[in-house]
Amino acid sequence: MPEKVFNQRYGDCKDKSVLLASILHSKNIRSALVLANTYKEYGLTEYLPSPTAFNHMVICVSINDRLQYIDPTITNQGGHIKDRFFPYYGSVLRSDDAKNLVTIQKEGNSKTSIVETYRLEGEGEAILTVKTDYLGGSADYIRQYFKNNAKNQIQKSYLDYYAKLHDKITKEESLTFEDDKVNNIFVVHEKYRIKEIGKVEEGIKKKILPLYANHISEKLPEPTRDRESPISLEFPLNLEYDIHIINPNGKSVGYFNDNIFFDRETYHFGKNLRSHGDTIKISYRLGLHDTYIPVKQIETYFSDFGNRDNLFYNGFYLEEDGSLTGNNTSIGNWNFWAILLFVVLIVLCLLFFRKYNKSTPTSIIPLYGETMYDTVGGWLIVLLIGLVSSAFRQFANLFAYPSFFSTDTWTADLYMQGVSAYFYRTLVATEFAFNTLLLLGFIYCSYLLIKKRDIFPQTLFVLLIGMTVFNVLDNMVAHYVLGEYVDREETWGGIVQSLIFAGIWGTYLYRSERVKGTFTVPYAYKEDGNMSRDWIEKDNMEE
Repeated sequence: MPEKVFNQRYGDCKDKSVLLASILHSKNIRSALVLANTYKEYGLTEYLPSPTAFNHMVICVSINDRLQYIDPTITNQGGHIKDRFFPYYGSVLRSDDAKNLVTIQKEGNSKTSIVETYRLEGEGEAILTVKTDYLGGSADYIRQYFKNNAKNQIQKSYLDYYAKLHDKITKEESLTFEDDKVNNIFVVHEKYRIKEIGKVEEGIKKKILPLYANHISEKLPEPTRDRESPISLEFPLNLEYDIHIINPNGKSVGYFNDNIFFDRETYHFGKNLRSHGDTIKISYRLGLHDTYIPVKQIETYFSDFGNRDNLFYNGFYLEEDGSLTGNNTSIGNWNFWAILLFVVLIVLCLLFFRKYNKSTPTSIIPLYGETMYDTVGGWLIVLLIGLVSSAFRQFANLFAYPSFFSTDTWTADLYMQGVSAYFYRTLVATEFAFNTLLLLGFIYCSYLLIKKRDIFPQTLFVLLIGMTVFNVLDNMVAHYVLGEYVDREETWGGIVQSLIFAGIWGTYLYRSERVKGTFTVPYAYKEDGNMSRDWIEKDNMEE
């Protein structure tokens, strides 16, 4: 009886649901009892009708033709009644339509936002402040947790969590919280002092600040690739996790920029690492859209989260004064040796082009003996556009982020675990040199095309072959040297793109009649269409 439950002040889900429905009925508010299964969000329709198919009871309220499900067993909920969090129970059976199962909607009004700020103070010490915002269903849960546990026990559990990450950590200030029940926002503040931040890395004997995104990682199961059953997820989940590291005395941390994002049917994930002035910011975003990952999507899930160190681990070397090391430069700080190498390559290429420009064509691509086309036309216009755009693209590869002229590019191995500094910087130098040669090569080929020089077809043909061979070898070596830090999809995309470009235009150069009848102009031919003085004197002597 509802009166008995009300008087005794306790009851199970059926007692509380019947009591709430009775109270609403007394206020002329329509409601219905609802049977749910808290373990079977999916597949309940395959069961035979039976009372044992359900293990929970809630109610459904109808106000002004608006339906709202309410679970009266959830206590300490906040926010407007329309925004109250309701768990996803899949298909349910309502007393006002007892012949059909009804699928309820998935609600996403649950969010957690964590911001950890490491303020380095020098001499190996740091202050860690943590601000955690709970909204919606997350606020309901944490509010209940704080009501059911002593504050000193909560303080100890929070401190123990960070003590696993930092050995010498103590409470700087007592844990505090703010509970805005009207808007259903619960905020927790923490502050700790780390007396010796970082750990000495074996092998190189340098101190490193290791930061691992446990808050994200612990929400994602670690299955094997050959798993044959679905993976359960903690739905609903909307988690924002930010880590800020601030250098002492405004000292620059250098330039960092990394971005990863993928959006799948059952989840989305993003990571962004960036720097500004004396601060590094690492932002994680994780959202779960369903209660499980189907078997057919496990391969994708494993590919996304199989290499967790690459996604969740961040390591930064520390100087003896306790500040972040690395280049400690801004993006505008140029690498002297890169500039010197660039200038040397330009000078060498100009000397080579000057000598090569006087040569005669070989038999690689046979040309006609006389000019059949007076102007550059047809597909040669498209080829010219392609050469010019390729030159601009190579220019961007050299100067745009990540710029080969930035010190950050040459010292990025400091932040890559297991990567040899020697092999990494040799790889960067080789890529820098070849990208410079490609830039100059595309510019020179564009010049030869416009001048209709007889050496243009063979020059571009050799350049295309060299570009393709280098791209394949470079990506293979990069995968060997950098391993997990190489994006496989981007790597294969670059190889395929260069193969297609070289294949199409290489075949065109070799077989096109327009090419063979256009590029017949030898070196001595002047830009105004008249023969040079040396050429005229040579003809007079032969006469």
